[in-house]
Amino acid sequence: MQVLLENDEFFVEGGVPVASLTEILSHWGAEVTVGAHCVFLGQVRADEHPEGIVTAIEFSAHRSVAEKALHALISRVVSEHTCDSVHLFLQHGLGVVPVGSLPVIVAVASGHRAEAFAICRGILEALKSEVPIYGKELFGDEGHRWKVNA
Repeated sequence: MQVLLENDEFFVEGGVPVASLTEILSHWGAEVTVGAHCVFLGQVRADEHPEGIVTAIEFSAHRSVAEKALHALISRVVSEHTCDSVHLFLQHGLGVVPVGSLPVIVAVASGHRAEAFAICRGILEALKSEVPIYGKELFGDEGHRWKVNA
């Protein structure tokens, strides 16, 4: 199986720009083996907690450790499927990502929809549970609390 990772950097400062996704989807449109795209866009919500209303999430990570974990989970998740090739785009924001912005994009292109859906979901779930990326929910000037991935 061939995995084509479409981006050089997993991390960007702030929110992930939607233009990145538009560029990748245009590129994948020219691939004759692609029959399905599956895209997940995570967006920061203005959740209400006893401490206040979320205005942003501040993400932090030890980049080299997180990148190593990302490469390992991509290999593992993709190897669980029998497709010939998979195109993958994954980016996560670091630093302050305000409400309404995108902290994460996972996009998968493959020959068939079942594998595109399964790989996209598998990568997202592993990303949230295995990769040491930490989110601190900010409540304006009212303080913060560490986010629990669910």
